[in-house]
Amino acid sequence: MAAKKLSNEELFHFCEQYSIILRSGISSVEGLRILSEDSPTPEGKVLLEGLLEKMEMTGNFSETLEESGVFPAPMISYLRLGEQTGCLDEVFAILTRFYQQEIEISDAIRSAVTYPLVLGGMLVLIVLILTAAMTIYMDFSKHGYEIAVVGESENTARYVGIKVKKVILRTLLLSGAVCGLAGLLLVGGTNHTITTT
Repeated sequence: MAAKKLSNEELFHFCEQYSIILRSGISSVEGLRILSEDSPTPEGKVLLEGLLEKMEMTGNFSETLEESGVFPAPMISYLRLGEQTGCLDEVFAILTRFYQQEIEISDAIRSAVTYPLVLGGMLVLIVLILTAAMTIYMDFSKHGYEIAVVGESENTARYVGIKVKKVILRTLLLSGAVCGLAGLLLVGGTNHTITTT
């Protein structure tokens, strides 16, 4: 069974901590020992202890990480170059920035996908509720009946005692409120403005 690759967050924290360790003058072996002792998760502790054992046997940091099977190949290549040039601390600092950017990009993508989906779901829900409410209002209430009668014939409505001007005003206010809600839903989109493109 292949080992599970580390996430960008885990790689970021590993690179960040190791960069600090190397910049402070601590050796790679001692750095792995410190990280394994301070690991907050049992899985991390097991991984780091395995790396420490291999590192003590081989003395080659990039080879040790490669054999674990949980680190990405490009990272191993950069670390190998860092070991060969004596700039391992700088490579870890660069990798730290890289994985931080990867995290920020994936968060931005997740947000860019999630926001419209949530907004779309809310819009559909609001439209369904509004449609049901208007159907009930128009078909099963006295006011809805009055609107239907006034719409068919104002004279008939007056004859049966309906105050036509009051019904017209109430209908205008209600339709204005529904239009205002529709405008709010349009403007509440991803750009917070009504766009034509």
